[in-house]
Amino acid sequence: LGKLVSNSLGFNGFYRFSDTQRLTLEYHNTNEFRRGGNKFDLEPFMTDITEQTRHDINSGGLNYVQSWRDYRYRLNAYASAQHIDRSSYYGAGMNPDAYGRTNDFTFVGGTTFTGEFPRVVVSPAVFTAGVEYQSNRLHDVMTGYGRDLSQNVDVYSAFAQNEWKMTHFTLLAGLRFDKHNL
Repeated sequence: LGKLVSNSLGFNGFYRFSDTQRLTLEYHNTNEFRRGGNKFDLEPFMTDITEQTRHDINSGGLNYVQSWRDYRYRLNAYASAQHIDRSSYYGAGMNPDAYGRTNDFTFVGGTTFTGEFPRVVVSPAVFTAGVEYQSNRLHDVMTGYGRDLSQNVDVYSAFAQNEWKMTHFTLLAGLRFDKHNL
């Protein structure tokens, strides 16, 4: 038995500069409240047991695609981010110190190139290469339980792959390099 209240809002739109250029923008927001336990008419710290969370999540992205030579070559640049603000209570026995707060921010951005070639060594092939940056900033605090976690992660990546499409099978070879701060 519990209680759940949730609402969401978002949009996704694009602008086409030409037949070969497109910019896409999207945004989403979700607010959610969940509560389990007992004595729902009382504050969480006045109950026998309660698990409660309230989330406010904002996320969005931007994507640009440029194509040329009959769409055989494509350049894609992208960025997206998400922020989560969470407040919580996980406690029992009327514990006034079981409140917590989490703040989490994630970002990803990069670019890729894809090219379709009529023949690479033995057959037609699709080549893809790109670079990407990922970042995550997390701060999670629950003072009543002595927890104050802070973690920042940064990952820099580069990748390349080639896919040969033959009559009876496909061969895919690729490399990826990641450098992180951990």
